[in-house]
Amino acid sequence: MLEILKNVFFPKICFGCGRLGSYLCPSCINKLRLINKDVCPYCQRGSYFGLTHPTCRRWRGLDGLKSFFYYDNLVKKIVKNIKYQLVTEAIDDLWQAISREKIEELFFYKQLAKDFIFIPVPLHRKKERKRGFNQAKELVKFFAKILNFSINNKLIIKVKDTKPQVELEKPEDRYKNILGAFSLVKNVKVEQIKGKKFIIFDDVWTTGWTIKEIAKVFKKTGAAKVFALTIAR
Repeated sequence: MLEILKNVFFPKICFGCGRLGSYLCPSCINKLRLINKDVCPYCQRGSYFGLTHPTCRRWRGLDGLKSFFYYDNLVKKIVKNIKYQLVTEAIDDLWQAISREKIEELFFYKQLAKDFIFIPVPLHRKKERKRGFNQAKELVKFFAKILNFSINNKLIIKVKDTKPQVELEKPEDRYKNILGAFSLVKNVKVEQIKGKKFIIFDDVWTTGWTIKEIAKVFKKTGAAKVFALTIAR
C-alpha cells in the first residue's frame, strides 16, 4: 500500500523526457554516452585504463582515473537530482545504464591489488547537514559491492567550506578554492594510510582538483597508490 501511495503522490518521472514510470526510461538510457576512451588524469590524452603516463606522474599525485559517462546535459540533470533533490532511488536506474563490459573493466583494480579501500569524497559538515546526505557515500556502495572492496568514511574530512567548483569558471580559481580543503581525521594513525592503496570516488570529474587535493593528503602520509573513480567526466 505504501508503495502504491508513493507512486501516486510521488511518481517516477524520467529525467530526460518526462515519461512516467522510471527516472531513466529505456529510450533515455540509450542516449547516455559511455566513455570509450580512458585518459590520463593530467594530460587528458589516451591512456590504458586511465593510468597516469610515466611522464605525467606527480609527486603525491594520482596514479590513474576511471569514469563511465561523458558529462553531458542528461548526466548533469541526473547527478543534480541525486545530489540536490535527494532522489536516491534514481541511483539504481543509473547503474542499469552501465554496460556489463564497462563494469568488468573495473576488475583491473583486482589485478593491481586485492586490498583497495574506497574513499568517497567528503562534504563539509555544514553542507552535508544542509543537504541531508553525501551522494558519493551512496553511489560508491555499488562499486564496493561488485569489487568486494571496503569503504572508509572516517579517514579524511573536509575542513574548508568551499564554494561549489561548478560555480567557478577559471581553473586557477577552482584550484585556489579547493587548496587545503581536506585533512586527515585527527585520530587517524599513519599506519592506516602508509603502504595502502585507495580509490577516491566522486560523482563528476571536471578539472579534478578536488580528487587531486585528497590524493595529495594520502600520498603525503605514505599511501602506496591512489586512483580516481567517477561516474562522469
